Amino acid sequence: MIKSLINRDNFLDLNKKKAELKSDGKKEGEALVESGTIDAHEWTVRIRQLKEFLDGVEEGLFDQCLKEVADGSNELGHVKLSVANTGDRLDYEKDPVIAFHTEKIKARKELVYLASKKGVAVADPENGDEVKPVPVKTFGRQTVKISL
Repeated sequence: MIKSLINRDNFLDLNKKKAELKSDGKKEGEALVESGTIDAHEWTVRIRQLKEFLDGVEEGLFDQCLKEVADGSNELGHVKLSVANTGDRLDYEKDPVIAFHTEKIKARKELVYLASKKGVAVADPENGDEVKPVPVKTFGRQTVKISL
C-alpha cells in the first residue's frame, strides 16, 4: 500500500522544499473544501491517522536509513541527509542551587499568572512584595483536538 503511494510520479517531487510541500498541501486542502465533495472533519481525522501511520513507517525504516547515511548515501534530489548526535542532556535539577532557583521561579510565575488573570497586583506571601500583572506575549488560537 505505502510503496505504491510513495512511488507515484505525481505524489511527491524530491526536489521540492519543505515550504513548497506545505504550501501545496494547504492549496490541496482548500481545493477539497471548495469542491464541496468532502466532509472536512472526517478527512482531517483520516489525514491525522495517515500521519501517525507514516510516522510508524519512518520508524520502521530508521535503522536501515541510519546505516545507509553513515555509509555515505547522503543526497536524494535536493534533500541532504546526515547523521547527527542529539547530545547528552544534563540533569540540572540535581544541582542544589539550580533546583532552589527553579522552584523560586516556578512560584513567581504562579503569582504573575494569578495577578495577570485577576488584572491587579497581588502580594507575594513570602515577603509581601507586590507582583504586578504582565501582558499576554502570544495569544492562543482555536484548534481541533484529535484523540486517536
